[in-house]
Amino acid sequence: MEPNLQKRFIAHGANKIFTTLTKEFSKAPRIVTYEHTTRFFDARLQKGQPISPHILSMIENVEKLETFNCNISENIVIDRMLHSLHDGFSQFRANYYMNDLKKTPHELHSLLVQTEKDMKFSGSLKQDVLVVSNKGKGKGKAQANLAVGKPKFKKSGSGKSGPGESSTSSGTTKSKNENMECHHCHKTGHWRRTCPVYHEDLKAGRVKPVGAPKHRTPRKG
Repeated sequence: MEPNLQKRFIAHGANKIFTTLTKEFSKAPRIVTYEHTTRFFDARLQKGQPISPHILSMIENVEKLETFNCNISENIVIDRMLHSLHDGFSQFRANYYMNDLKKTPHELHSLLVQTEKDMKFSGSLKQDVLVVSNKGKGKGKAQANLAVGKPKFKKSGSGKSGPGESSTSSGTTKSKNENMECHHCHKTGHWRRTCPVYHEDLKAGRVKPVGAPKHRTPRKG
């Protein structure tokens, strides 16, 4: 025992000394309650900080004050916790009071932790959608059609047939020539300008060249 205490209790019995010391030292020092009260009411969650350690620290300060018989009503504890959150939880705070929820500090902690997970998930989902939409910018229609499974067709005259085509441009011309009827010999498969019969008759003078002016007999006056 310190000398000052010895002098104070020198004339008292053991029972009196024990009772007096128990009463005095069982009382919480004023500085301790002040520190826990200050930590509780000054607590503030900054953006980017995790919610769980913040709320648990506030609950711990309240429980420390209760051990010193400094009780704070549960409504004030809940209000202070909600007020300590940053603006990202403003919608949660509004829903809590609009729905008149009644939660204990530990139940509120669980709700806030789940809300934080939902906020992170929705934020990452928006970011993924934004990245996908940005990747699609600047791409041509051919790439867009290919992405949805549309066939890519070649332009006509390229010599290659696309899906559903049965012949090339040269084959189409050949089929048309085969069905063409010559105006001179009336056979199919060639034109009059390439007809051998027409050229023989032309050399023999039996026919006139196509397009030659016809001889007209002058009218009598």
